[in-house]
Amino acid sequence: TDVLSPAVDFLPEKTKGYCQRFMFQISISNYAKMADKEIKWDLNEIEEEALFDYRRRMEASLLFGRMDKITIPGKGGKTIYLTGGIVGQIKNHYDLNSNAADGNKEVVDMMKKVFMGNSGAKERFAFAGSEAVAKISKMNGVVKQQDAVKTEVIMGITWSKMVSNFGTINLAHHEILDEYGFSDKLIIIDPQFLRKYQIENLSKQNYNGRELAIVNGDIVVFNESAGVAVLNPNAHCIVTVS
Repeated sequence: TDVLSPAVDFLPEKTKGYCQRFMFQISISNYAKMADKEIKWDLNEIEEEALFDYRRRMEASLLFGRMDKITIPGKGGKTIYLTGGIVGQIKNHYDLNSNAADGNKEVVDMMKKVFMGNSGAKERFAFAGSEAVAKISKMNGVVKQQDAVKTEVIMGITWSKMVSNFGTINLAHHEILDEYGFSDKLIIIDPQFLRKYQIENLSKQNYNGRELAIVNGDIVVFNESAGVAVLNPNAHCIVTVS
């Protein structure tokens, strides 16, 4: 029999983004290495603390960064490229009224907005600011279900599950949202439509500061070049909890 359905054709839209070089440096003087310390505190301990801070700053850039180019005067017109973060590329936005008489209805309406009409997965992930978590936890109808809420550990993070007939949202509190003015928001993402592009993987280079006439000690420089792209921007959503 003949095919009666119309042919369907899709073409992607062209866009562009920048990768950003993320670098940090640690050092320890030869005198510090020779010092008689009460506890072990050498380059390895400094590196561990610095890596934590570096990863946190990089995560903030990949979430909230703005794609831009900065030219530094006095250095031969050197240009620094900044990657555009996930938040700035998300198209969907929703306002959730936490003071509504029927909290369950508000949450279901939010789930409908998140899951309908964007061809995304039926299970997505939400990072929440502290104010958003507090307000959702106090909503009428929602608070009664808290004792029955299921949790699941995925990628080393404990998620609370919000389940509806539209789909499932795995919710986790993330302190970094508070630091960047997103305390009252959820960033809901569909991981299959996120891409991290790496030009250079994280590398580590050791230098002798004395030989370089910089410092009388050891220097370690970490370097990584990466950027992030949001595919199918409508499959993600930023929810403001009022």
